[in-house]
Amino acid sequence: VIGSGKESDNMAVTYHMDNDAALSESFAYTPSLQARTLPMQLQTMGHFHCGPDYFTAREGVQTFLLLYTHSGEGEIHTAQGRFLLRPGFAAVMDGRVYGRYATGPCGSWEFSWMHFYGGSAPGYFDYLYPDRPSAVPIADKEAFYRRFHHMKRLLLGCEECRDIRMCRLLVELLTDMVVYNRGDGE
Repeated sequence: VIGSGKESDNMAVTYHMDNDAALSESFAYTPSLQARTLPMQLQTMGHFHCGPDYFTAREGVQTFLLLYTHSGEGEIHTAQGRFLLRPGFAAVMDGRVYGRYATGPCGSWEFSWMHFYGGSAPGYFDYLYPDRPSAVPIADKEAFYRRFHHMKRLLLGCEECRDIRMCRLLVELLTDMVVYNRGDGE
C-alpha cells in the first residue's frame, strides 16, 4: 500500500506499507475524556514485519512515535541526521517536525511501535535527546517488551483504570530510555 495524507496545511504523511499483513498488527485507542488530563496517552500501537520497500515520512503530526527493533534494522532520518535502529535498540521521533523511518540496508525490519501524545510528551523527548535523536540501547529487552505487550493487553481489554495503567507503562518505557541513554542504566 502506497499513500499520502494531509489533515491540515501543516501536516503531511507519505508511506509505503511493504509489510507482511499476516505477521503484522496495529491497534487504535481512544482514551477516555478523563484520561486526556494524564501526562501521556496512547493513540495507536502495533508490531510490523517489513520488507525492503517499507517507509513512512511525516511532519506536522501532534504525536510522538516510539520504535523498538526486534530483528533486521530500521533507518531513521530526522532534520538532525540519520541513524540505524538495530535489534535491542529503541528511538522516539517527534511527529511535529520532519522525520522518516524505513527498512534499513539489510532489507527487513521487525519492530514494535506506538504513537503517543500528552502534556509531558515533549518534555520527555527533550530530556531523552538533549542534542539530537539517536538509537538507545535497551539493557533489559525482556522487561521493555513486556511493557509493550502489557499495553496491548490493556488496549484490547476493558479493565478498570486502563488509561492510567497505560500512562504508567508509557512513562516507565520512556524513563528507562532516558536512563539507558544517559548511561545510568542498571
